[in-house]
Amino acid sequence: MNLFNKKKPRSVQPYWGQKDIPDLTGKLFLITGATGAYGQLLTETVYANNGSVILAGRDQETAFALIGRLRGQYQASGTLQFRQLDLNDLASIQSFAANIQNEVVKLDVLINNAGIKDTKERQVNREGIEAHFQINYFGHFVLTNLLIPLMQMAKDPRIVNVSAPLPGFANLKLNDLQLTSSYSNQRAYLQSKLAIQMATFYLQDISAAQNLGIKAMVTHPGIAKGNLQRSYPNQSQLSGWLQTVGSPFLGSRRLGILPTLFAATDHQAVGGRLYAPDGFLHLQGRPTAVKPINAALDKQKQGELWVASSELAGFSSWASMANTF
Repeated sequence: MNLFNKKKPRSVQPYWGQKDIPDLTGKLFLITGATGAYGQLLTETVYANNGSVILAGRDQETAFALIGRLRGQYQASGTLQFRQLDLNDLASIQSFAANIQNEVVKLDVLINNAGIKDTKERQVNREGIEAHFQINYFGHFVLTNLLIPLMQMAKDPRIVNVSAPLPGFANLKLNDLQLTSSYSNQRAYLQSKLAIQMATFYLQDISAAQNLGIKAMVTHPGIAKGNLQRSYPNQSQLSGWLQTVGSPFLGSRRLGILPTLFAATDHQAVGGRLYAPDGFLHLQGRPTAVKPINAALDKQKQGELWVASSELAGFSSWASMANTF
């Protein structure tokens, strides 16, 4: 069942903000890209509300500095731990997941936040997988599926995948997911972010059909001032126009993390939804449920992407779940 077929999404409380985050004592969050700008703010907010965080990423120095600052700034009951993770390396993902499974008894919330936006020339990893597809989407796909058994041990487990504002022309080339024949930085970035949305909605359908008990949601932060070139790679003219003319419609990073925090913590959050800012063109504002672009809701292509991703990862059991509901 696709929850977007319902006539009206459940409303988000007006003016929802950090003041509305519940006490997170006893909850364990895993945040990828935790040392980036948004990741640091997410980590800080969860920890300030007594949640525990595993900071996953490559930048150990920045992670330790962040942990030291937060421990000194907040008298919180949660814990902070850094664990090395390279989402461009499948062996690193598998090793990371195995170590997490050995270290903790449950995982309440997985926030797949890490990503890249500016790879002007096509790059591939040792498995030959294109960098945007691997880091933004496929690495998280593999990590998520490896951690699902651990998440099923939690009371209200949630997977929150961070995407981006998508134009209506964004599309997925199922016959060339690695963009070997028609690469551009913008195409690779938009395809990877569209894949995130499609797989998230499909995972929610699987969770409902298989009684996994997990809410899978997708969010995007809008666009923050000073972050335009990263949001629209290789589009300097568009970035400049938005910076000058569109600046009043842009938000801050602290506003940008609210949709993800809502999905990760609020009891009203519904699996299978896209949460984004409620302002003009969803560029900034308070979190609200919005309708994704049509390409993200294509059930047949969702299933085809799920099978292709599962087969690429070697998850035969996950591939077999496609088209069973």
